[in-house]
Amino acid sequence: MPKERRKRISQAHQSSAKIVTRIFALPEEETERLIQNKESQEASANELLRATPSQPVVNPVIPAPVQTKKEKKQLKHELFLQRLTAGTSPYSKSHNRRLKRKAKSNLSTDLASVEKALQTVVPEVSVSEPKLDDQASAKPAKAVGLIGEGKGATLSKKQRQKALELERLRQTVIVQNPDFKGNPFAAIRTHAQNSLLSHDNVQNTS
Repeated sequence: MPKERRKRISQAHQSSAKIVTRIFALPEEETERLIQNKESQEASANELLRATPSQPVVNPVIPAPVQTKKEKKQLKHELFLQRLTAGTSPYSKSHNRRLKRKAKSNLSTDLASVEKALQTVVPEVSVSEPKLDDQASAKPAKAVGLIGEGKGATLSKKQRQKALELERLRQTVIVQNPDFKGNPFAAIRTHAQNSLLSHDNVQNTS
């Protein structure tokens, strides 16, 4: 068997170890090197921190909220409804203002118009004086035009329209009444007592 050759050992020294470059968290251009002198070597860590200039604090940028597909659809729907409600009137703005002024002037009614409407709706009832013999059995006269009379006292179409017109005029007068402005509930209670047929009257009439 052939012998293994002997390796030559060179007299030159071995190569030096490679310097490992340290990887920092920040790049080199963003770092600041402290120049140490005698005073800095003898100073404490707190004094060194106070001596170093503080870096400006950068406020974090808050990202703008991203709308979802559902929110965009809801926003489009609301804008569409706003456009529909804005264009409901077929007239111009000046014409609408004239209509509003006319409606306000029509509201300025007085008691004379209400009295005139009452005369057309409520017929005059002539009550004859009862005889002395029939005073005990005489029933109280039934008020005409009270609410709650039942199906026995029906109104025609014309009378019903006049009654609605009367209630509309009466409502405007009631709202302008100082008693209603002072105590609305008391005024409504008095109006109900005068216009509603009570249960006692219903039992007496039956």
